[in-house]
Amino acid sequence: MSVEPLNSGHVVQRSHRTKSLVGDIRKNVHYPLPTSVRAAIFNLLGKLCELYPEVMTCHYERLIDIYMRTLQSEMVTKAKKKLEMPVIAGVLRGLRSYLVNFSQSAEEGWAERILLV
Repeated sequence: MSVEPLNSGHVVQRSHRTKSLVGDIRKNVHYPLPTSVRAAIFNLLGKLCELYPEVMTCHYERLIDIYMRTLQSEMVTKAKKKLEMPVIAGVLRGLRSYLVNFSQSAEEGWAERILLV
């Protein structure tokens, strides 16, 4: 079996496929999915931010919004119901990986929005 050397075309093609995959995942994260699947998706998106930040640059602002809204939803609206701990854990793992390459100052983001809610 011969191994073909990577050239810029392969890298561009892989990058395009990854961007397409991320877009599809991001769109579907709001559909009703099993808890374990949602947790895995949040973790996966964070790992992609950590390992492939160049691919995630077009998604990072929307992704932090998804993470924070999910956490807020789980912690605030589920106060009377059972918390979905796997989802919270998946979001926190994903957020930890996200913050390796992307960060947000308090002036830009969620610190102010959370206090207003």
